[in-house]
Amino acid sequence: TNSQIAQIFNSDNAIQMLTDLEKLGYLIPAGTNQKLESNKIQVNALEDNFSKEHLVFIKTFLVEEAQLQLGLMSREIEQKITLVKNAEDLKPCIARWHMAIRDSRNGRTVSDKLMERLAHLMANPPQALASDNAS
Repeated sequence: TNSQIAQIFNSDNAIQMLTDLEKLGYLIPAGTNQKLESNKIQVNALEDNFSKEHLVFIKTFLVEEAQLQLGLMSREIEQKITLVKNAEDLKPCIARWHMAIRDSRNGRTVSDKLMERLAHLMANPPQALASDNAS
């Protein structure tokens, strides 16, 4: 339950973070079979066939932002991110990454923007992003 997770993270903001992750499509309430809105990130719809380059690109973004936002506290998250091999492995890392940043000192002000950027990076392979920047 949300309250059990809040106790594990020992955070006053855990319920809000879980609600935010649910709104973004990273958590789905138990027993819910409803479709998420199409404009939200859907974890179950993550491409299992990310190219290696695309996956490395996403992992690099996650690690760099974790270091920037969390400093030394990012080590555990960084280690988990480096072990990611596919989209399925990526799901729990993104959820933990988002919650850690959101719970950090300045994270509340940047976490939503970081999730928007991540969604963009996940939807667009690195080649597509390079051509966007060239235009």
